[in-house]
Amino acid sequence: MLIKIAYCLFFGLLNLYILAVLTKAIKINQVAILVLALLFVLAILIQFVSPPTELITNNTFKNLLFFSLSLIVLHFGSSIMLSIFESKIQSMNLSNKFLEQVFIPAFNFIRLKLIYVLVFIFQCVQIISK
Repeated sequence: MLIKIAYCLFFGLLNLYILAVLTKAIKINQVAILVLALLFVLAILIQFVSPPTELITNNTFKNLLFFSLSLIVLHFGSSIMLSIFESKIQSMNLSNKFLEQVFIPAFNFIRLKLIYVLVFIFQCVQIISK
């Protein structure tokens, strides 16, 4: 059970690191960012080099790592989509009140906060269910 908690903690910290780097919501200096990145790479290498365990296979680990890395793609893809949507609204001369007060804050909450929590919950459920 302790190993499962360690894996959940690893993916939680990895997702938090991705959030901090992409959104600048959490202030981390450049040295700490580099050290954390190296530690994550080292932990990933240890997972793949160490002998296989029955707790979490390399294939499962790769799949869970894919979900964390997909947060990066989702971040930039949603930024592009939001900018296209805003330009279309402006070109149609529609009222921006709803867009600025409701849609954009709700969309940003989902893409900048909620999706990270949902991915982390999925990862923990996958780890605990193994």
